[in-house]
Amino acid sequence: MKRLLVISLPFIMSSISSDFNQSPQHNQLIIIGSGPAGLTAAIYAGRAKLNPLVIEGIPSILTTVNNIENWPCHERISGAELIENMTNHAKKSGAQFITDEVSEIQLKEHPFRIKTTNGKALEADAIIIATGMCPKKIGCPGEKEYFGKGVAHCAHCDAPVFEGLTVVVAGGGMMALQNASLLKKYAKNIIILNDKERLSGPQEMIKEIESSPTIEIISHCNVTAIKGDLDKITSIEARDNNNKKYSFPADGIFISLGYEPCTNLFKNVVDTDAEGHIKISPLGHTKIPGLFVAGNAGTIPHGQAIICASSGCIAAIEAEKYLGHRPRKKRLFSCQKS
Repeated sequence: MKRLLVISLPFIMSSISSDFNQSPQHNQLIIIGSGPAGLTAAIYAGRAKLNPLVIEGIPSILTTVNNIENWPCHERISGAELIENMTNHAKKSGAQFITDEVSEIQLKEHPFRIKTTNGKALEADAIIIATGMCPKKIGCPGEKEYFGKGVAHCAHCDAPVFEGLTVVVAGGGMMALQNASLLKKYAKNIIILNDKERLSGPQEMIKEIESSPTIEIISHCNVTAIKGDLDKITSIEARDNNNKKYSFPADGIFISLGYEPCTNLFKNVVDTDAEGHIKISPLGHTKIPGLFVAGNAGTIPHGQAIICASSGCIAAIEAEKYLGHRPRKKRLFSCQKS
């Protein structure tokens, strides 16, 4: 029986390629992403008896949100619990889960082809892109080399690692405020390097950060390099608007510049807007037949989790129709004229 495949990955690894020598495993539908959009698509595909296979990568950004208070039927729920519930729902609907990441993809001809970092070769008659949003990068030396060795994005995930240590937070918006608020429970000292004049976000959070004795804020300052001893970070270099240079001894840095669509892998094949969102129709179609988009990877309005989930539902239904699996309504025998 043909299967539905879901690939979960906010950080997709490589680029478009047409070199696929290994005999691929055929799937009717591949869904790339396992946030609220991808998981909802998996639930609907499972209920359609498509036997979805979910390939899990890095957890959804939603798992880093402590409290969600606008999700129907839950007055308050954490993002991690919500994603866990949706994952369990997808499994009960027939989805299977494994861990892998996309390394190459071919969308120029049917069936579509995908390679994974674990060496799997896959093909699909249709794909739903549900890769969501990724943390923005600085682009400075050392950022890539020391990721996981002191470079981080999510304090909710990694703050305990830096207990009693000195960390830098790069950014001055909501993401920076959230990271700093969590880090001050663990880190000995925190240095916020804000590229703007003032912090931006809820005033209560700003007051909390500005009044903390363990937090230093430097405005109009950008990180220029991340230094280390190959095993871990040792210092952060920065420069302000007056070209004044700084060097801070540090054990870690939380890059907190906000988020952008995880669509780099597709930009040379599909149309994107200025921010990188893939341009889609109201029903999630792209210009490529059989290629659909759900969630914040596409040009959906507002970007709330509930809207991402609804777009996952729509994309799954549209993909099912494209694949010809929409069941026809049986006509009951009747002697009445119609």
